[in-house]
Amino acid sequence: MNKSNYINIVITGDENYVMPMGVTMFSIVRNLSHDKKARFFLLVSGWGEKQEQEIRKIKNCEIEIIHVEEFLHYFSFADTKKFKLDYIKSLAPYYRLLIPKVLPSDVDKAFYIDADMIVDADLTEIYDTLPEDKLMAAVVELVANTHKSVLDYLKDWPEFEKFNQNPLLAPYFNAGFFLLNLKLARKLDLFKDFMVFLSTHPNPPYCDQDTLNATCGQKYNDLMVYLPPCWNTFCDMNYDSIIYMDAYYPRNLVEESFLLPKILHYAGPNKPWVNSEIAHYLFVWHKYFEQSPFSDIKLNVKPNIEWLSLFFIPIIQIHYMLLKQCFRVKFLGIFELYSHHFGRHKIYFFGIPLLKIVWTPQKRFVYLFHFIPLLQLRKK
Repeated sequence: MNKSNYINIVITGDENYVMPMGVTMFSIVRNLSHDKKARFFLLVSGWGEKQEQEIRKIKNCEIEIIHVEEFLHYFSFADTKKFKLDYIKSLAPYYRLLIPKVLPSDVDKAFYIDADMIVDADLTEIYDTLPEDKLMAAVVELVANTHKSVLDYLKDWPEFEKFNQNPLLAPYFNAGFFLLNLKLARKLDLFKDFMVFLSTHPNPPYCDQDTLNATCGQKYNDLMVYLPPCWNTFCDMNYDSIIYMDAYYPRNLVEESFLLPKILHYAGPNKPWVNSEIAHYLFVWHKYFEQSPFSDIKLNVKPNIEWLSLFFIPIIQIHYMLLKQCFRVKFLGIFELYSHHFGRHKIYFFGIPLLKIVWTPQKRFVYLFHFIPLLQLRKK
């Protein structure tokens, strides 16, 4: 196949992430344009013949497996006990920093995608539009840019002077998904920049993410492209909460992105293949899992009654897309299971929305979804 028809994608992990990685890959291939072909570079450790055979169940793509053990000496300083996210027990997050160093020289650009993501859109939309003079495209981290206290440790780091002065001009992005211009990264010797930063801050709380932000997001801020939040939608975030709405993106874009996500990110300690403690879109991961070559694996997780959303959500989404040119849409609820914590209990709500059109003082229509609970389930 012609080189221009490849979509290069990097995914990283260890021996514990074979199946989730495969489901992510399956979702990418399933949604990719027919004139494109996914070319996966898997940066892994602890893999043997068994893991490689499992991952090659994914068809209609090319898979190159790169064992990173010989490169881990670059991160010998790292102490996983100092990671902010205490559920991360390995050096796997750092593997993505090896992208400029270990990928073949014929790869001019590549996506990095976390293995706890579902890609529910065609990646060609972004891949073919990144300007040659830009280094990276990524999604701004909503929580961090709204609540700077999350990143309070950065205030004394000179590398983040631009962010500390104005986080809207030099925002902090999430490193779970990005598109990297490797041709430019090699020219800038980006890997060297990574190592220089880590020599000064050997155990940054958000390890690879802090490193990528210090270099790509801050040093080369003028070479960044910030994508709409639909390209990295967190499934454990309450997007209808006002506290997230002042973080770089306008409120209506955040709401629209949650209603029409292109990439779903199951970030955090709860994973859809481990437990059902996912606030939103648990059923989407299970839909792709059931269609993937890994569906014969027995999981102890079921998506509760969210399967009903497979029917209702497309109706609401189509309805939304038809009306969004005429109305400002505020998304408050759809046919889905929602959860709320009350003390030691979690209450699950399932119901239907009522639709209401309101004429605002600004002389604009506001199209509202009012969620009416029909069913409540409680568990400890």
